[in-house]
Amino acid sequence: MDIRLECSRGPCEGRSITLKLGRHGIGRELDNALRVAEDDAASAHHAAVLVRTTATVLEDQGSHNGTHLNGVRLCVPTVLGEGDLIRIGVSEWRFMRLAGDAVTVDPEPQPLVLEVTATHEVDEPRLLVLDGPHRGRVLEVKAAEPVVIGRSPRADLVINDTFVSREHATFFRRGDEVAVLDNDSSNGVYVNGERIRMIHLTDGDEVRIGRTHFRFVALGSPLPGLE
Repeated sequence: MDIRLECSRGPCEGRSITLKLGRHGIGRELDNALRVAEDDAASAHHAAVLVRTTATVLEDQGSHNGTHLNGVRLCVPTVLGEGDLIRIGVSEWRFMRLAGDAVTVDPEPQPLVLEVTATHEVDEPRLLVLDGPHRGRVLEVKAAEPVVIGRSPRADLVINDTFVSREHATFFRRGDEVAVLDNDSSNGVYVNGERIRMIHLTDGDEVRIGRTHFRFVALGSPLPGLE
């Protein structure tokens, strides 16, 4: 499925681009598929469009002025619909599909795939989300695969909370141990009620990031259900 972006307003007005399957960057740098050098409000690597056979997904790449979809600033990767209006810098681009019939929307897969339904022993250290919109989800903390939590679309768990920084905290594993690091967040990371810079976690520790609470479940410990 090919898609087209047409600029209807701003310094890029009159320009258009056709994109095929794959990931395509948008920004002022030369390595972007859609270079918008004439738009001074756009970042060097502002946004990206992922074109798939089932859906097209738009994501911000940590731009200074944000990526806006139909007038709303984008916080997480979002599936595009026919006629959607995308603002990059001060230029507005219209999204259109060029080929194929109507598609079934298939949003980007999320890394949180396990819902807690029963108690069972875990084969990887995990973080259980205790409250908020992600309540009941679980994150595995694997060796050599740090888990980042924050507001950025690049985070492994995106939390849309004004008390959460873009890349608020990182959980990483060394052997059987897991530690949490505060990435110089504005509002801190709390473990069992105490603000920390970095600490190794033990089974049952409660971690608070913004207004969301997590419980750490160590390797080999039973994963509790939620009441």
